[in-house]
Amino acid sequence: MPIFEFLVLIKRPLILIVLILGLGTLVHTFYDPSPGVVKTLLLQLDLNKEYNLASVLEAYVFLLCGLSFVPLSLGEKAKYRVSTHRRMFFALIIIVLFFFSLDEILDIHERLGSLFEKRTGIFANTPLHGIGFSYLLVYGPLVLVGLFFLWRMYAAMTRGDPEKEFVRRKIGVFFFSGVLAVTGIIAVGLIQAVMWRSGQRSLSFTFIEEFLELAALFSFMICNQILLENLEL
Repeated sequence: MPIFEFLVLIKRPLILIVLILGLGTLVHTFYDPSPGVVKTLLLQLDLNKEYNLASVLEAYVFLLCGLSFVPLSLGEKAKYRVSTHRRMFFALIIIVLFFFSLDEILDIHERLGSLFEKRTGIFANTPLHGIGFSYLLVYGPLVLVGLFFLWRMYAAMTRGDPEKEFVRRKIGVFFFSGVLAVTGIIAVGLIQAVMWRSGQRSLSFTFIEEFLELAALFSFMICNQILLENLEL
């Protein structure tokens, strides 16, 4: 089955899974049942927790988003419709999303951030020291720069006759929705850092951050779906 058809096929089940995870996280944030089947189920569906079913499914969504870039980088159509440097850029995005998928399961960003903080002394003598929030100083700017170039790629590939201009506007709606979600993730991360520094914590912000991640991934997957549908215009 071609990747494009596979992505179309799984889109609705994925949306259902995300809604279930969101509901499970929301319920567990405000309701903590006594040990038993319900508590075990909520722990597995909680996006605020690590090393559970929710984190595995979220990592899977990262992989699927990366998969949506494969036809643009390696597909037969791409050889004729996308220049070499664009195909290389899309390949880089695939690698980055694969890393983020592993990161979601293994907490690589927090481990590296914690190591950086301990080695450099940044956030020393504050509740933030050694937690790993410094990853935002690297991830944030790199992701935003990457999105800037990604939009340039989308715009260049849909420039031309009026029909392509319509496709670009359609992609733009979902792309900038994704950009807003990514900006929200960075903002929420910074708010959490400020709260931790003052000794406060809120699982609500963690839930918002995780949900925005999924929203951003879906937005970019839809952008690629629209683009692949119209490559032969």
